[in-house]
Amino acid sequence: MIKKTIMLGVVFLVLATPVSVITIQNKINSFNLFPFKCLTFTRYILNDNNKDIYFNVSQDLRFYSLQDGYFLIGGTTQSGDKISKINRSVRFEAGSLTQGKTFSYKIKSIEKLNGDDITDDLFQLLLNEYTIGKDDFQVDVFKIDNLSYLIGGPHSFINTCTRY
Repeated sequence: MIKKTIMLGVVFLVLATPVSVITIQNKINSFNLFPFKCLTFTRYILNDNNKDIYFNVSQDLRFYSLQDGYFLIGGTTQSGDKISKINRSVRFEAGSLTQGKTFSYKIKSIEKLNGDDITDDLFQLLLNEYTIGKDDFQVDVFKIDNLSYLIGGPHSFINTCTRY
C-alpha cells in the first residue's frame, strides 16, 4: 500500500511539474491587457547621408486589439538650420502577438495632421526605427514596473513609456 502511494505521488509529480511550468511561463509571457496605451517623450539623433537629424517628439502608442491600433507622433525635427514640425498618425491593422511581447501590425495608413511640414523622407527615417519592411510595424514591449514599459524596435531598444 505504501509503495503504491509513493508511486502514485511520483507519477503525479512527473506529470504535474511540466504542466505547472508551462502554465507559469504562459502567464509570464502573455500580454492580454488590451487596450495597451503608452505615452513617451523622447529625442532621437538619426543619421541621414552623414548628416545628424534631431527629433524631439511625443509618441502615443495605442493597441486596442490585434485588429486595431495607432501611433501618434508629434514634435519638432531639426536638420541643419531647418526646424520642421512633425504631426502624424500611423494606423494599424492585421496585428499579431508573438512570444507574449512582440507586437507586429500592418501599417494601414499614414496621415499628416495639422501643422505637419516635415518631408516624407525624414518621417520615414524615424519610422524605420519601428519597421521591418515597407508596411510592417513591430515593437517588443517589456514591463519594467507597474506602469513603465521598455519599447524595443526591430533594430534596438527605442524608449521607455508610461502606460495610461
